[in-house]
Amino acid sequence: MEPIKISVIYGHDWEAIYAGLDLVVDGHHVSSRELVEAMKKYDTLHVVFYDMSVKGYEWLEELGSFPMSIDLIPQYYLIES
Repeated sequence: MEPIKISVIYGHDWEAIYAGLDLVVDGHHVSSRELVEAMKKYDTLHVVFYDMSVKGYEWLEELGSFPMSIDLIPQYYLIES
């Protein structure tokens, strides 16, 4: 079985952690502790970091918060870092 991927997304002044497709936590700052807790909970070391493009920032600002599922974020807004 493939491990669950943890995605950490930086969206200007908002950050989020997703496990698989599901939002785990979001806010103005996601701590390293929250990341490690998610990694432990989902028993994975598979972590990918993303920045959002400027258009992604604008989209996120209009939305008001990160969506509950990562698949609702247009992939062209995500830049793997």
